[in-house]
Amino acid sequence: MANRAFLDRLERVQPNGKGWSALCPAHDDHNPSLSISTAADGRLLIFCHAGCCTEAIVAAVGMEMSDLFFSESTGARPSNHPLPTAKFREDLSDDLVRKLHAQLGSTSARDVLRDRGLTDEVVDRYQLGFKDGRVTIPILDSQGQCRNIRLWCPPAERGKSDNPQIRSWATGLGTNRLYPIDQLRHKTLVLCEGELDALALIGQGIPAVTTTGGANAWTTELSRELKEAGVEEVVLALDNDKAGDEGTARRATSLSALGMRIRRLAWPNGRADGWDVTDELIAHGDESVRRLVAAAAEYETPAPARFTALSLSELISSTGAVDWTVEGLLPTRGVLLLAGEPGTGKTWLLLDLATAIATGSLWLGRFKVRRGNVLIIDAENDTPQIKERVKGLLRAKALEPDDESCPVKWSMNSQLKVDRSSDVDALKEYIRTENVDLIIFDSFIRFHDSDENDAKAMARVSAALREIITDTGVTIVLGHHHGKGYGRANDLGSRARGSSEIRASVDSQIDTKKISSKTGREFVLEHIKSRYNQPEPSFKVFLEGAIESGIYLTTGAIETRGEHNTESIQEWVRKEIRGPGVISRQALLRKGMEDGLLRDAIVLEL
Repeated sequence: MANRAFLDRLERVQPNGKGWSALCPAHDDHNPSLSISTAADGRLLIFCHAGCCTEAIVAAVGMEMSDLFFSESTGARPSNHPLPTAKFREDLSDDLVRKLHAQLGSTSARDVLRDRGLTDEVVDRYQLGFKDGRVTIPILDSQGQCRNIRLWCPPAERGKSDNPQIRSWATGLGTNRLYPIDQLRHKTLVLCEGELDALALIGQGIPAVTTTGGANAWTTELSRELKEAGVEEVVLALDNDKAGDEGTARRATSLSALGMRIRRLAWPNGRADGWDVTDELIAHGDESVRRLVAAAAEYETPAPARFTALSLSELISSTGAVDWTVEGLLPTRGVLLLAGEPGTGKTWLLLDLATAIATGSLWLGRFKVRRGNVLIIDAENDTPQIKERVKGLLRAKALEPDDESCPVKWSMNSQLKVDRSSDVDALKEYIRTENVDLIIFDSFIRFHDSDENDAKAMARVSAALREIITDTGVTIVLGHHHGKGYGRANDLGSRARGSSEIRASVDSQIDTKKISSKTGREFVLEHIKSRYNQPEPSFKVFLEGAIESGIYLTTGAIETRGEHNTESIQEWVRKEIRGPGVISRQALLRKGMEDGLLRDAIVLEL
């Protein structure tokens, strides 16, 4: 069972609510800070309250990320490559290592390794091998016993399956280890990111070591292992990206606490995001790497942040005002949640918003917008359906499907997840490259693997969205669904499904609701929340026309039944209050809207 296999590797495991708590294996934990629970589909949900990432936690107990996605009801895994049996896992013999090394022979994989700066002498010394299109890397312990075999996928083979770039031979073997272990005899070591990176440096006579768990996987035990082996100085040379920066800080803090000298290699200006020691070796040669190592400065632990505050006069005199992407509804660099039940016009509204911003025209014929480039990431609709709808909207606006005059791009059936750091990094790079100003996610639930009813899980998803905004300056719109309790909840804002953290994290929320009409194409939009101004009054949206001639989205006031005056609304309120049972204020507001009354007018009478 997936949860038992994981829990058995933890210390001080205790039941906690619907899950468990334990000591986090990815940091020096003394007060259980790790929470573990099981999702409805069998996935393990892991959260460290001290901030350790999931990848580091999983690697620290010798497991793979895929182990978290084991379904106990079906026994299925997402990968098409089933894990070996227990007997096969234990058979990491010297004969197996030699056999795999012999299979490397003169295959194209050896040429790939040469191209990455690995000498034949290093490849043979560390007995790199070949199996099923992957390079095998035996991971030995200090006694020379093989504890794992890492399988690295050459770049030309990536994308042909759902397997990661590198993985362990089998589940249960992925304990985070220093590699190669024989390098610990050196007093000074370069600590880099990736097994092949370390081997490339070793081939050039530069003592180097890495870990088998990735940039963020570092533990106190690894620091002690280096210290006890007699290593006195470590030069940190992790990749030139955010994960590398975070991994550097984690290693430096842990190693310096043991009294070791820590220096950090500084990548020259202009090196690309993700640049590593292998890139440097190939592009600029071993002498460049030696110079960078020699010039690595002492690592300085960042000073603690200084707490500051504004006085009343400073607050009042501060400059700056809210910039709007959609006036009154969506602040620039903000997040808008557009929520509704199926069939309430969400997709039409999102498409019309996209074309309005791309062309700089009024949204719904009434809201000014800031013109910009739009990216729609759609995991809910199919391409033919969207194609026809967009054609109808463009015809209504008398626009040609021209990329220059209407800069909107689509990513259909996307597998992107904003709670997966590699996906977030890829998305941020695309935003920068394509100068995206607005992203529309349709729908929100499709773009994360977290439990939407878990406030902490949703806080992490919200933080990922804010990271995208902070790093790129983009504005975000989330299409979302109403929950099953819609129409019965005590809070109007709780119509949107999932944890209240979702609604708390956004800057603006609009709910859409279908109303009875002769055409069946009328909706009510209610501006539930606005962080920077008073919500806009509720209004109707009419979906008119046809695909062939053009689809128009127009707006109008919400008419009342009977005369639109104070007396008629007062009478309606009295009638409902005198009815059987007790009716709450929120329920009264809902019923009034269902009866066609203006919500704001009802509020005035309550």
